[in-house]
Amino acid sequence: MKTSFEYITPQNKVYAEQELCGDV
Repeated sequence: MKTSFEYITPQNKVYAEQELCGDV
């Protein structure tokens, strides 16, 4: 699932990926 957060800044992109990993 893609979120708009990873399109804002690279830092937010990493945070969004961690959220996805935590959800899985």
